[in-house]
Amino acid sequence: MRAEVPLTVGTLSLELPTTWQTLDDPPAGVALLALAPTTSSGIRPNLVLTVDDVSGTAGLRDWQQGSDRLMAGTLSGYLLLDLERVMLAGADGVRRLAHHVVDHRASVTMEQWAFIHADRGLTLTGTVATPDYPAVASDLRACAESLELR
Repeated sequence: MRAEVPLTVGTLSLELPTTWQTLDDPPAGVALLALAPTTSSGIRPNLVLTVDDVSGTAGLRDWQQGSDRLMAGTLSGYLLLDLERVMLAGADGVRRLAHHVVDHRASVTMEQWAFIHADRGLTLTGTVATPDYPAVASDLRACAESLELR
């Protein structure tokens, strides 16, 4: 299923697994929220797309260093596992793999892809219960690799 997200700087689209569903009215600050079927852990894997104004930053590195500081200060048990440069939708971006704890009990793995387009920071974040990550990782990666901006 191809999901399209209208932005002030164009339209972002990505391919979602056919069993996932999108919310028609995502929470404030979220451009797209897609949910997988519930797994055995009871936590539904999800993808969240956010769009931020990054015009006041010095670029991708500055923005992402700020993101790491924010996550380390707000997510319980946050641990950055991997951070690498990647190409996303034809732009220089990053891929981050991290761990944190939800509700003081559930271990989750977060895989995140981020890039800048026209002073907008676009971040696609996949979150899944850590035991379920191996089964969902290829779906998350495929979604990120399918990002297109027009």
